[in-house]
Amino acid sequence: EFLKFRSLNLNVVGNNITGFAEEICDSGSISSWMNGLVEQFGCDAILCPDGYYTDVGRQEEESVPCVECEVGTNGLYGATFCGAEKDDISELEILAEFYLAVNGLNWDETSGWDVMADIESPLDLTLPSYAGVNHCNFWGIICRNDTNQVKEISLPSNGLEGMVPPSLFDLPALDTLDLSGNELHFDRDYGFGPIGNAKKLEKLDVSSNDIQKFSGIGQAKALRELYADDLYFFTGLDTELYQLPELRVLLSYNIFALSASEQHQFVRQREYHCSNSHFTSFCVKSLYLIFLSSFFPTLFQELEGTIPSEIGDLPKLWHIDFSENDFTGHLPTVAIKNLLDLEKFHVHQSGRSKEGITGELPSFKEQTKLHLLDVSSNSMTGPIPTNFLSGVEDVDQLMVIDLGWNSFTGTIPSELSRFSQMNLDAVRNQFSGVSSSLCTLSGWMDGEVGKIKKDGGNGCDAILCPKGTYSEIGYAKSGSNGECLSCVSAEYAGETTCNGAAENEEKKILDNLYAETSGSNWKKGAYWTTGPICTYEGVVCESNNSNTNEGIVELRLSDFGLIGNIPTEIYQLPKLTKVDFSNNVVDISFDGIENAVNLESFIMSDADLSDLTGIGNAPPSLKKIHIERNALNYSIIPHEIYSLENLESLSIGFNEFGGKISPSISNLKSIQEFWAGSNDITGSIPHSISELDDLRSLVLSGNRMSGSIPNGLGNVTSLRQLHLNGQRDFGGFSGPVPSLNKSPHLHDIDFSRNSLTGSIPNDFLASVRGSTVHDDYAGVSIDMSSNLITGAIPPDFDDFASLFLNLAGNKITNVPTEICDDDDEFMDGLVGSLTTNKCDAILCRPGTFTPVGRQTEINETCTPCSGGESQAPYYGSTECKAVSGERETLQKIYKLIFTESSDDKYWMTDNPICTWAGITCNGDDSDDEGVIEIDLESNSLVADDIDEVSKLFFSLPNLRLLNLRGNDIPLAMDNIGSATNLKLLQLSATGLRDINGISAATSLEELHVTENDINGDFPEELYDMPNLERLYISFNNITGTLSPRIGELTNLKEFYAYTNFISGTIPTEIGKLENIENLVIGQNFFRGTIPTEINDLVHLREFSVYYEGEAGINGGLDGKLIDFAKATHLRNIDVEGNKLTGSIPSNFLSGLDTDFRSSDDNEIVLHLADNMLTGTLPTTFNNIKNLYIDIAGNQIKGPIPQSFCSQSLW
Repeated sequence: EFLKFRSLNLNVVGNNITGFAEEICDSGSISSWMNGLVEQFGCDAILCPDGYYTDVGRQEEESVPCVECEVGTNGLYGATFCGAEKDDISELEILAEFYLAVNGLNWDETSGWDVMADIESPLDLTLPSYAGVNHCNFWGIICRNDTNQVKEISLPSNGLEGMVPPSLFDLPALDTLDLSGNELHFDRDYGFGPIGNAKKLEKLDVSSNDIQKFSGIGQAKALRELYADDLYFFTGLDTELYQLPELRVLLSYNIFALSASEQHQFVRQREYHCSNSHFTSFCVKSLYLIFLSSFFPTLFQELEGTIPSEIGDLPKLWHIDFSENDFTGHLPTVAIKNLLDLEKFHVHQSGRSKEGITGELPSFKEQTKLHLLDVSSNSMTGPIPTNFLSGVEDVDQLMVIDLGWNSFTGTIPSELSRFSQMNLDAVRNQFSGVSSSLCTLSGWMDGEVGKIKKDGGNGCDAILCPKGTYSEIGYAKSGSNGECLSCVSAEYAGETTCNGAAENEEKKILDNLYAETSGSNWKKGAYWTTGPICTYEGVVCESNNSNTNEGIVELRLSDFGLIGNIPTEIYQLPKLTKVDFSNNVVDISFDGIENAVNLESFIMSDADLSDLTGIGNAPPSLKKIHIERNALNYSIIPHEIYSLENLESLSIGFNEFGGKISPSISNLKSIQEFWAGSNDITGSIPHSISELDDLRSLVLSGNRMSGSIPNGLGNVTSLRQLHLNGQRDFGGFSGPVPSLNKSPHLHDIDFSRNSLTGSIPNDFLASVRGSTVHDDYAGVSIDMSSNLITGAIPPDFDDFASLFLNLAGNKITNVPTEICDDDDEFMDGLVGSLTTNKCDAILCRPGTFTPVGRQTEINETCTPCSGGESQAPYYGSTECKAVSGERETLQKIYKLIFTESSDDKYWMTDNPICTWAGITCNGDDSDDEGVIEIDLESNSLVADDIDEVSKLFFSLPNLRLLNLRGNDIPLAMDNIGSATNLKLLQLSATGLRDINGISAATSLEELHVTENDINGDFPEELYDMPNLERLYISFNNITGTLSPRIGELTNLKEFYAYTNFISGTIPTEIGKLENIENLVIGQNFFRGTIPTEINDLVHLREFSVYYEGEAGINGGLDGKLIDFAKATHLRNIDVEGNKLTGSIPSNFLSGLDTDFRSSDDNEIVLHLADNMLTGTLPTTFNNIKNLYIDIAGNQIKGPIPQSFCSQSLW
């Protein structure tokens, strides 16, 4: 039958296989089996034949064929050794191996075992110092008195952790093994494997461990009792369980599936439970074994269909529990008749979404031992049969019968009077009353019948309140306020409500929730308007509560279709422990959350939660908050969050939390899971996070964080998962790769898409690699792709038992052969499957590539690059990438001008050049071309070959801006004409001596050459640059005069040429600079007058011709002060230190815009000091709201207008 599989990896080594079906090895259709090895080696790739062996029981490589064994292999295929069986080891050595494998040093109780605290290997026990150690004195060990062989191992809830070694089952006398309540697992592939060696094992308890399959259990032929509840099964019940012929008790509150055809193999099984099932469908022909803890009523309500008649084929059953599912149809009456040993039968369904069980109540007259029956909360009809329970032999035992919340009719029959003790719940049916013969049975209803009768009441009221009355529980209780109350509308006996009576407060809260969230439009919500609140879909009540109208502990309303605001009254539900409002369009306030004193879990993912105010008032009971994917927009994570000291799990991902994580996160002393990925969190990881001793999972991926990864995280010994990948502001986390060498459980790491540098430390995850716990050193996943990591992969990575390692997109220079020799479990087994270039499964060799940087399939090898290693120089290349022209140019520039003090972040790396420090491109950061801006201001750059450097800069075809200010780079302009797109050139303080050739930059709009050593006359070439808008040439040694050609620069807006040695007169043509805004030419040696043509410059904002020399000796302007009457927004006039004469014009600044001069914010500054001005200050200055004027050192006469002295802003 296996021939139906075209591709198959089959591992059956280490069994008692005696051959293949002859069609298999003759078939040509299995060539793809065993990752294609069958095509090479035939069936030897599956199992070595009888008489042959290899260390792995099959052929995996051409150089290691199956070798003949001269002494034979006892007729078995797949032998892993040749010769006699290995020597038996002592029971003490077996226990020592067990102790080492499951973390014995840290057990809660180690009495006796602690003698082995210092051993490193079971073989150490052969040393003389361990002679005389009696393992029968170890805690939890019971030995046979006659042989001193281990008979029982009982170590429940003792802190055991790790993989149980197979040798434990080699204890020949072992009959009882209890390992419940620990963190143990068996081999992931072989499961219980060699349990058949324990031939006397009768009782096994592995409850509450990390066991996920029962494979191999079928070999335990003597097993009578198997306890395996609280595990993690999400597949069908392993059919090996059906091979246990002696099994009497199977208690396993988990998730399984058992088909009807398989049930017959369980004919000897004596207990059968099927409650609280996690299945979405249940067909008539299928039977399910589902075991979930009995204190979770209405947990899933998803097991559907009818109860199968095949249960009648299991005649030994004495306990059936089908509770809290969603069964429909009739009870299988004929099948029930066959269950003669039945003592307990449960099928209550308070959380059903459909009608439940229908039809009439069977008589159960065949069952002689039945004493517990619960069919409550269904839709059964008809009267109670007169022969109901007539076969029960022990009439004096306590009978517990629950028929409540159905539609039974008639009366409670007198035939039940033969039972002396009965607790009968028959409320909320359509009974007309109770037979009077039952009213005197003092042992009924926990004695309440007798008590009420003794107090003078009707004893039958303790069974059901009669018609016309009611109580909240449907029957009377002795004592005050326990009587049935009058209710005209109570049509049947056993009513629990009365129209007009005070409504249950919990019901009020739920009814309000229903109304406020558009309940009539919900997608789910069965019984929300009809049944008791504990029958509402999604509502979970206390399991031990007989009143189905109170005791709410959980609200499970995920994806119900709620719309609106959740009323905060839910916090007043007194016993509420868990809420889940996920996948609804709802918001909620945390106002009043302190009233929910038992709340443990608040889940509201994928909703519209918008405000966390008040969450800090949550009760100490709150342990879980999951609020990912909401509308939470905060500049920082609210500090209220950090006050929740008992919180164990916090998930706030996929929101819009910003800012830094506060050091106060250390207040979350109990936190185990902190998931905050895909927000806008910035800054570094606070070092205080390493104080969270219980932290197991930290997820901060997809944020905007930076800085180094604190190595202190490695001190969190409980850490298992660390995801910091994909920080969205380019760069992300930087600095060296942390060693994380003190976290023994850390096996899931994702640092990808950051900027980590340096090599991987040799002690990276050293405590993981050195752990003796299988789950620590196996199944390790490390993703550090797309960083800047260099060097080799540490050869000690070979210590991992299994490893998935992603280092693509770095600068890795070596992959040691040790980690890719015979490591079957590396890279999901691909390393072991490849026969050539095995290391390609980890990283492609230099000169080759794949889109993910490694080989992922046997037949899809790494592709050679046409340019060889020049296109893929490192291990793990994701593309063949020739160096672009612009990259090559920048690389040459780097070598010519960068120094050790320069910021060269990402320069000369494989990162796109558009991410290099100071580089901006016309695309995004992923581009490798299109450089439009280079900004390397004050970066300690030095150039020796200035001509070559200049040529390289100006050769970049798209360059628009070049800023080299503050570096020793005095560019030569010989090739500037090549920079046809250059618009801004900033070369201030670079040591320039001339700008000869600058006019070839025909597109240049802005030129900065201040603070240099430019000598000689004002450069005439500048007049040939009509596109110039901004010219900064101050603080040089320029001499000569300004040419009248200055008027040709009609686009000029800013002209700064102060502090030079320019002389002569200011040409009148300067008045042609119609766009000029800032004209600053002071501290030169101008003579003559200020040209009146400057009055025509309407856009002028600043005018400066100040002079600090001695007027009349080397320079200084004379003549009249012009009026600037056409300038509308002039802010600053500086003519200080000249020899201007005459009075201030009466129309001085008369053209200023009214709103401009009247604004408090617009200060007008007039530096008129140290001239020869005369007259008085014009009163028109009163029109300026905010004025600073310096006019000292002139010949101004008073008085100053009194109005000036009241200008508060002057």
